[in-house]
Amino acid sequence: MAEVASYLVSLGHRRIGYVSGPPGFLSARERREGFTDALRDHGLELADDRVVTGGYTYESGFAGGEELLARTPRPTAIFASNDEMAAGVYRAAHNQGLAIPRELSVVGYDDGPIAARLMPPLTTVRQPMDELGRAAVQLAMASRERAAGTPRRERLTTQLIVRESTAPPA
Repeated sequence: MAEVASYLVSLGHRRIGYVSGPPGFLSARERREGFTDALRDHGLELADDRVVTGGYTYESGFAGGEELLARTPRPTAIFASNDEMAAGVYRAAHNQGLAIPRELSVVGYDDGPIAARLMPPLTTVRQPMDELGRAAVQLAMASRERAAGTPRRERLTTQLIVRESTAPPA
């Protein structure tokens, strides 16, 4: 999350919108907190009126994108906390006649197959899915062998994949 925030700030973005994941999901909470903290490290606040809640779906990304892009002044960049919602933001931008990245930068999260197929290809955060799967199996097996107690957490390394959906603000 720090990489995304630093990258958008380095491009010159100050009005950044955020489409979060659904309430109650640990991933949604951690992504928002990480992004908010990283922006704060750059002297910026993620204003409440620049945050909308999504459901990790294309449709919720579209609705969130429409909502954020209707605000004045509109964001110059939107970070969606998964690639499906970022694709929905693309549609919202298209419906408003906004060119990505010339008039709006968009960043997603996951680096799923859709990210490279969008036009322009989506800048996103790659999760190590193979490593994630292995860690999940190991944690599940370990939990069978030990008594119930404190949940174990694993940290995996992510990577910002810069593609063509981001540019300095107009």
